Amino acid sequence: GAHGPRRLHVLLLEDEPDVGLVLGEYVKAVGAQPLLATTTADGLRALATERSIALVLSDVHVPDAADGLEFIRAVRRRWPEVPLVAVTAYSEDLAPLHGTPEWPVLVVPKPFVPQQIREALN
Repeated sequence: GAHGPRRLHVLLLEDEPDVGLVLGEYVKAVGAQPLLATTTADGLRALATERSIALVLSDVHVPDAADGLEFIRAVRRRWPEVPLVAVTAYSEDLAPLHGTPEWPVLVVPKPFVPQQIREALN
């Protein structure tokens, strides 16, 4: 069938609402539609139901690094075709994922710039 232009969604997993809003603005600036999840359960639910998610931007402390890592692992295993970008101020949090297939496609340090999101979407 003839479908209209598919709006790409970017799933944002971020438990700080103000940071989520800023991320959402960045996503809109590059022409995509932000979907904000504040818990890992919400994030996984969104991925399971929303087929147009083109990118996942995940904070790692949601609320703890263990939660973020569990989310990243789940996404990389269940939706390996969806690029996942980890956003963290503490890159050592991701050490357990080093050398595994669950390693994010990109790790963006906080504070980040919109340019980095644009590059991740390309």
